[in-house]
Amino acid sequence: WAAAKLHFPPHERLHEFLEVRNTDELGVHVAATRDFGGRELVLSEDALILLPDPSRAQRTELERLFGDRAAFLLPAVGVDWARVDEEARLAALSLFFMHPIIAK
Repeated sequence: WAAAKLHFPPHERLHEFLEVRNTDELGVHVAATRDFGGRELVLSEDALILLPDPSRAQRTELERLFGDRAAFLLPAVGVDWARVDEEARLAALSLFFMHPIIAK
């Protein structure tokens, strides 16, 4: 399934680009195996989930509250968290950083 989503690098060469690490500071995460140039392609894959864009009002409010960091919160605003079951919500919280006000 994951290989079907991956466009670049070829699946058999993925280890030349990325590696899975587990550290006390970041937990399980993926890191580059080498230095990449500023415009060099590192990874290309199909979206695993498509989230709608937040409304203009939501975007404006997050930008007012969080400034440049608002871009990191915008994807979470596209999810109707009231309709997400507890198991999926906990999985999302453990896999991706979410601001505590979204976790409530």
